[in-house]
Amino acid sequence: MYKCQSYYYTLDWQKDDIEYAIASYADDMSRDLYDVIMLLYVLIVVKRIHNEEMVLKQELSGYKEYIQRIRYRLIPFIW
Repeated sequence: MYKCQSYYYTLDWQKDDIEYAIASYADDMSRDLYDVIMLLYVLIVVKRIHNEEMVLKQELSGYKEYIQRIRYRLIPFIW
């Protein structure tokens, strides 16, 4: 009887390890997916800002002088 209980205990322990491993893997995948989505979002925003700057330079009078006067328009001392 004791041997059977020990055997089942071992199976439960292995089952818990497998469940933990699967949960950890899924959590890592969701973090990686989140990182990819955030990277894509940042790239899209940067592209959009660049395009907006180009349009403003072409169509807004006085904008070229403004960008020469104001070097950092988005993040001070960075961009």
